[in-house]
Amino acid sequence: MPLKDYYLLLNVKPGADIISIKRAFRKLAHTYHPDKTGLNSFNHDYYTELQEAYSTLTDPEKREAYHYHRWLEKATGNQLDNALSAVDILKLFLQVEKNISQSNQFNIDTFRMGRQLISLFSTARLRIISGEQDPQLVSSVNKIALSLAAMVNVSDINLLADHLEKNLPDWNKYEKDWQDLIRKKKYKNKINSLRVPVSFAIALLLCILFYILLQ
Repeated sequence: MPLKDYYLLLNVKPGADIISIKRAFRKLAHTYHPDKTGLNSFNHDYYTELQEAYSTLTDPEKREAYHYHRWLEKATGNQLDNALSAVDILKLFLQVEKNISQSNQFNIDTFRMGRQLISLFSTARLRIISGEQDPQLVSSVNKIALSLAAMVNVSDINLLADHLEKNLPDWNKYEKDWQDLIRKKKYKNKINSLRVPVSFAIALLLCILFYILLQ
């Protein structure tokens, strides 16, 4: 996976001094700290990334090592994760969707997948997508997110929807699609929860019927 661009995460220029880095981190932490956002997995993960960036760039040894890996990534023709273009990010989303659609659905760990979606649609990547100001691009990302969200539980769907609402423009265009998905998911869960008792009741009725016929 591409190296993260810690400078872009903190909204500072590459090589920024310690004071600028600390000031930028405090500003972002004020918005994304768990005490401010509550139990929101997306913002929590983003805050963890901010802490990681801050910890690395304010430690001389870690920062020097990071600069080396940063140089090495670029020297070998790779791009930093947060420096990927919107098209590259869309290709990444499409590839993930393709890989999952071709997987055995019974082998998918929905809980784990929910956590993976949180990382996949990161705030930094969605910020790059939104920055293009391209409604068609945003619509494509939303469709991919909907497709993947259909495979996880309702709580993770709600988290992903809340996250996209905060990071994608013109959310009102897509809100109904997410509400429909959540409604269908809840209905499916309800039907699945009734299968066992209904099957048991049918089996019991058949046993009673056979008993009566044998008398």
